[in-house]
Amino acid sequence: MIEAEAPELHKLDPESIAATGGWLFWSDEPGDAFVQSIETMGQLEPILVDRETGGEWSLLDGYKRLQACLKLGRTVWARRLKADVETRGRIVFWGNRPRQLEAPECLAPARYFQSVCQPERARQIIDQLLKEHLSRRSLQELFLWLELPEWVDAHVRAGRLPMDAGQTLSQLTAADLDVLEPLFVQLSWSKNKIKQLLGWLQETSRREGWTIADLIERAGLQNLLQLDLSPKDRQQSILFRIKQLRYPFLSELEEEFRQLQTRVHRSTVWRISDEGGFETDAVCLSTRMASLQELRRAIEDLNRLSEHGHVQALFDWKQERLHGAPKPEPE
Repeated sequence: MIEAEAPELHKLDPESIAATGGWLFWSDEPGDAFVQSIETMGQLEPILVDRETGGEWSLLDGYKRLQACLKLGRTVWARRLKADVETRGRIVFWGNRPRQLEAPECLAPARYFQSVCQPERARQIIDQLLKEHLSRRSLQELFLWLELPEWVDAHVRAGRLPMDAGQTLSQLTAADLDVLEPLFVQLSWSKNKIKQLLGWLQETSRREGWTIADLIERAGLQNLLQLDLSPKDRQQSILFRIKQLRYPFLSELEEEFRQLQTRVHRSTVWRISDEGGFETDAVCLSTRMASLQELRRAIEDLNRLSEHGHVQALFDWKQERLHGAPKPEPE
C-alpha cells in the first residue's frame, strides 16, 4: 500500500538517507558513465524515500542515483512515499527489473517477500510478479529452492549450482548441506552431475548407516580439494571416489578391466571397451582412420589381435569374473 505526499520535492543530504533496507534487493553500484551523467546533466529523476519511526530517511528506490550524488558530494532530490514492507519490495521490483529475468535473478525478490510475508501470501506475490518471466516448471523449481538455506543462493548466482537441482538438494538436511558446501565453492556442477553425486551419497548413507560427513571423510574429499588439479579433474575425481563407495564391486571390475585394456592399447590402433556394464562377455572394438593406409594398418592390427596374449587375458578375466562367483552389488 502506498500513500504519497504532496508532489513537492525534498532536497536532502545523501548522507542522511539509509540505503540498507532488505527491499533493495537489486542494488547495483553506479558506473563511471552513470556518475558522469549525473555530474553533467544533473539528477533528472528524484529518488523515492520514506521516514521511519525514528525520523530517519530510508531509501525506497534510486540506489544508483543516491550513490552517484554521494560520490559527487551534492544534495539529492527525493520524493517521499509512505509504503509498507510488501509495497517497498514491489516498488524496487517494478522500478529496477530488466526486461527479462533469468531464474537466478529471481532469487533476491523471492527471498525478500519470503522474509516479510506469511508463506501463502509470499507465494502469491512471487507467482504474480515472476510468472511472466519464468515457465510454470521454473516457478516450481524456484519454490523448491526457497526451502533451502539462503546461503546456497550465492552458488547459483556464481554459476556453481543449477537452480533445477533444487529438488535434489532439498532432500538433504541443513547439516548435510554445510558439509557439502566446500564442493560447491570450487566447482561448477551441472544438474546431472550434482544429481548423480547426491544420489550416490544418499544411497550409500542409507545402505551403510553412515552420515554424509562420514562419507566425505571416507572418500578423502577434504584432501582431494587441496590437490593442484584442474576443476574438471577435481570434479571427476570426486565423482569417482563417491562411486567407489556406492558401487564397490563394479568399481573393482572397472579398475581391473582398465588395467587389462591398457595393455592391449599399447600395441594396436584399436581401442577395446566393455559392452553393457559387465553384464555380458562381449567387448567393443573401435578405431578411427583418415586414409586407406590407416585402414590397411587397422586390418593388420586386427589380424594380430586374434593371437594377442593380452586380448586372450582380457577374455579369460571376463569369463572368470562374470561366471565364477561374482559378488552382488549392494543395493
